[in-house]
Amino acid sequence: MSVHKKIAFDHSTVKLLKNTIATNIQMVMKKKTIPTKHENKSSSCSKNEIIENDNTNNKCDASTPDNNYYEAPSEVPSTSKINENFDNSNNADFVVKNISRLYNHSSLPRNLIQTIIDNSQELVEDIFNVVCNRLSSNQNFAGKIIVADEFSKINEKFQMLKTEHMRFKYFKNSETFLRPKSFYIGTRTTLSNISSTEALEVIIKNAEVKKICLKTKLKHFLELPNVYSNILLFIEKETATPEVLSSVYQGALWNKMKAKFGTRTVFPFSLFLIDDFEPCNSLGSRAGLYKVGAVYISLACIPPEQASSLENIFLSQLFYSNDRSTYGNENFFSTLIYELSRGVKEVCVWNKLPNFDVTQNIYVDLMHDLLEGVLRYDIALIINDLINKKIFTLENLNERIKFFQFSKCNVGNPMPQIKMTHLKNKCIVISAAEMLSLTTYFGVLIGDLVPSEEPTWKFYVKIFEMMEILLSRYFTKVKLQYLGVLIEEHHNSFLEIFNE
Repeated sequence: MSVHKKIAFDHSTVKLLKNTIATNIQMVMKKKTIPTKHENKSSSCSKNEIIENDNTNNKCDASTPDNNYYEAPSEVPSTSKINENFDNSNNADFVVKNISRLYNHSSLPRNLIQTIIDNSQELVEDIFNVVCNRLSSNQNFAGKIIVADEFSKINEKFQMLKTEHMRFKYFKNSETFLRPKSFYIGTRTTLSNISSTEALEVIIKNAEVKKICLKTKLKHFLELPNVYSNILLFIEKETATPEVLSSVYQGALWNKMKAKFGTRTVFPFSLFLIDDFEPCNSLGSRAGLYKVGAVYISLACIPPEQASSLENIFLSQLFYSNDRSTYGNENFFSTLIYELSRGVKEVCVWNKLPNFDVTQNIYVDLMHDLLEGVLRYDIALIINDLINKKIFTLENLNERIKFFQFSKCNVGNPMPQIKMTHLKNKCIVISAAEMLSLTTYFGVLIGDLVPSEEPTWKFYVKIFEMMEILLSRYFTKVKLQYLGVLIEEHHNSFLEIFNE
């Protein structure tokens, strides 16, 4: 046996390695197969799933006005389809499945994944030596041969997946790997210095868009076990209750669009455009100079309890946000529009899509329209007005926010302190989760200080009632009529109280 170099780990790495190895050993000893992630579930697809299909009938056609595709760096393998393509009778296949799970952890850097794989292989070899020595001491030569054969298969699998290049090649051949394509938009100039002692240099870089073929991705997603059938069951359930509004299927827009397709099975999808994020602060609510724009696709026919899961929201495009301002929407989205078909400052490029009109296909976005929109101004005006009326001070409010006991569902999103600049600007700039928490608990925070007949308090109560309806899972026509009344009263009260 070869001598292996020992590598030191920190505590978190050791814990992760132990859990990984424990899973491997359990699967070897019990010889159980791993069920696919989609069994007994209506939909689930790895959030990092990238599947490439070399079948020309399913490939995205790049022969568009922007025929500038080339191979881009690879992404990460998926666990969803791997379980179908590998022979569950072979114990060595757990190596592949477990490696794919490591890549599915977005928090794990690739160099750490390589270290875990190397040390897992070393541990398996050590276990093999211990087992063989024990069998030899008992003169169980037949058992030793069987064990040696099984461990040999495992070691061969490790050797076949030794490097990242070999692993991605393996996943690609098993149709569980999709490479994004890149197409050329233009060029940009940047300043760069190789070292601190040298002068700055002007570098010309290509402005590109990274795009994933939606046709291939959706095809593989719908082919996962139980996904297609459960989607059909959900559609059947939704269309059976037209009097209760719970999805797009009870709306007049969908009924109008569906009539164009006759008896064909058609799935509507939601397109989430240009959701900018900062690469080094991807979870933050603010994007800076190096922000990246993303376009996502989500099927509107997925049951709501699974629709918001990241693994069921599919990435379509990535691009540098500032390039879009330079080269315009049409250049950036022409290829996506071409694929999907087979505003104020400009004519909406999405009107080129069949069955879409920007004035008709209206979609509510509670996060941007309400939590990061209307409520930022309404809550700021409410707090400002109550402070000006000497009902409480900003210090009183912040003190109560600081020591407020949140419920378990909001403990991870505590309300921030309200700043005087927020009130002066008449706009509280906080995240959507923080605004939802502030609006929900505002009445509990200062309700004991405000007279019940205070007009500003009644204005807040209307907002709370509207929120309660808008965040509901189901709607009835009566409830929607009441919501319309509340909205009308909200607008009238806003004009009367704040003179805005």
